[in-house]
Amino acid sequence: MYIAATTGTPVGLESYIAKFLISLSLSFSTVPPPPFLSLCPQRIALSKTNIEVILKTKQGRDEVKQEAVVTEYSEALVVPESIIGELNSTIRDLGEGKMEVLTKIKDFNKEINHMLWECTYLKMMVRHTDEKYLDYHMLRVTKDLQQFLKGGSGLQRQRVAVDKAEATYEYMKKAHGQKLDKLTKTKQKMDKNKKDKQKENSRLRVHVEELERNVSLRSSIHRARAAGGDGTMSEAGEAGRKRMQSIVTRRKLIDLARGTCFFGVGGWGWLWFWIWWC
Repeated sequence: MYIAATTGTPVGLESYIAKFLISLSLSFSTVPPPPFLSLCPQRIALSKTNIEVILKTKQGRDEVKQEAVVTEYSEALVVPESIIGELNSTIRDLGEGKMEVLTKIKDFNKEINHMLWECTYLKMMVRHTDEKYLDYHMLRVTKDLQQFLKGGSGLQRQRVAVDKAEATYEYMKKAHGQKLDKLTKTKQKMDKNKKDKQKENSRLRVHVEELERNVSLRSSIHRARAAGGDGTMSEAGEAGRKRMQSIVTRRKLIDLARGTCFFGVGGWGWLWFWIWWC
């Protein structure tokens, strides 16, 4: 890539070139000077003026902001790679020093946090110890606990607990069997009552059907006796109905007379007269 740049020389470059030329002149003092040494003062004077030169450089090293059409390089500077390396080294050294400081700060804060955590942990342990002491102080001493404190065998306590559990199981099994037998007998009794009720219902159903048939038959007979040949009520039927009504009335009066506690002589006479008249 070819770019145009000014010959503005950075600070220190002229002294570097002058030292280089002096070293060359000293090294070749025993030999005649080359012809280009006579041109050095002229070139040094020429380097102080701004002239346009064409430089070939890599695209990645061109850090001038690119324009849309033509990029202006009038204020650009060509910096030696050694200076950039020294600057990067300085920046890297400063960064490493800052990282060391940040690491020290991090370690210091870590130690502070660890100390705060230890302080909180110790406070919690003190509280836990107080609560544990209170629990031990309020603990109810039982026989099992006394045996355990005296050094009783754990197997013996387990054997006692197993025996107690087996006794409880046997008692519950026996009680369950008794309750099951009682419920079974109750069920059998209820089944027997159910069968008896079903038989009684069947018998009553047959009796009801028979009564319904008798009532229907008697109703048809009564309608046949009370009705005429053309189905109307005859005079004989009307007379029979009136006679039946008088008999019912007479029967009611007799029942009323029997149920009465006290009547005078005249009252009985009038009652019997009314019954006879009816």
